[in-house]
Amino acid sequence: MYTPGPWHACRNGICSCGQVWCSDYPVAEITRGEWGDTYPAIRLTDGTSMSRVAEAYMEKIVYGSISDEMATANARLIAAAPDLYSAIKNSDDASWTPAMRAAIVKVEKGDLEHEEHMTELRKEMHSGHAS
Repeated sequence: MYTPGPWHACRNGICSCGQVWCSDYPVAEITRGEWGDTYPAIRLTDGTSMSRVAEAYMEKIVYGSISDEMATANARLIAAAPDLYSAIKNSDDASWTPAMRAAIVKVEKGDLEHEEHMTELRKEMHSGHAS
């Protein structure tokens, strides 16, 4: 079970905090700008061997960057997730497209089950086209 909606993106997704909230607490934080791994490191200050000082700092390995526009869109999409899920679940099963069924499987059973479902769906679609 997920945190019930509605969810909202802080300042409609443009806030630098990047948080998506339910009514009481944040449920997600959106990455924007550079992303990667940080780790502690130590450097020595300039000077003679007797006057050098070791300074601790955080080093970052940057793997990529996410634009502000993409981060805003991601925040809005995540904030809409409970509404989208509810809209599909409350619609008539007969009107569900394969993509809608796959989305429900992904929500309810996770990525692994989603991949297995998609594999089965592709097999069914392929066999349907062959006949």
